[in-house]
Amino acid sequence: MRVPIAASVLTGVLALGAVAVPTTAFAATAKPVITKAVSQSVVLGLSGTVTLGVTVTAADASGIKAIYAEPYPVALAAQAHAVPTAADLKGDPADDLLKVRSHTATTQTAGIRVSEKVPSSAGLPNDVAGVWGVAVLVVAKDGATTFNAKATSYTWQRADKLTAKTSATQLRKGAALTVKGQLNRVDWAAHAYRGYAARPVLLQFRKSGSAAWTTAGRITSSRTGALSATVKDNATGYWRFVFTGNSTSGQAASTPIRVSVK
Repeated sequence: MRVPIAASVLTGVLALGAVAVPTTAFAATAKPVITKAVSQSVVLGLSGTVTLGVTVTAADASGIKAIYAEPYPVALAAQAHAVPTAADLKGDPADDLLKVRSHTATTQTAGIRVSEKVPSSAGLPNDVAGVWGVAVLVVAKDGATTFNAKATSYTWQRADKLTAKTSATQLRKGAALTVKGQLNRVDWAAHAYRGYAARPVLLQFRKSGSAAWTTAGRITSSRTGALSATVKDNATGYWRFVFTGNSTSGQAASTPIRVSVK
């Protein structure tokens, strides 16, 4: 399996992807059945350790001979018409053959997990971020095959940073409080964080003594990534900004700021 981690390997973005089929389905067909496929997503900043992998379980009445898998960037592959085929996977077993983890007479679970330290993201193309599909080919012992061009998927995400600062740390009950902040996203190619514009961000509050955060407002970052919201503060507690992320960017939350209300 060609696991794209560092720039040198990227020749072409946790949510987990999975496909599940009833385990008895193979009894009704001559072809093997992919009963489960799970992959691992990753968020990368300026550097860090990246761990990627895929685990596939398949079943067939004759038993499973081999399982192959190959990842590819969905958006780029669609543009270049380069979605892997069954022939691609079977033609390069040294890279695409998954290691057997467990098996029975009719099933097999195979996978790979690779960790690599990325000392610097400089030069890593930003368009690598996004959804990656994983093509899977299963070969049964009787020679029958099943191919799924997107048996599972994962995301390569660019890391985000979020800050917050309140206009005061002590207020009278009902007084106005302004919370300002900054949302930045890593630019891999430039090896720097830059303002992330036009992104929805939540302003959240947690009352002292409570573990629950409530959303007090929703704002949009400016063209420079700046944030600003004004609310009436009625209780002592903590304020923060939260960005929930998207297919190309990870989640981020600012450090909570305590504001006392008298």
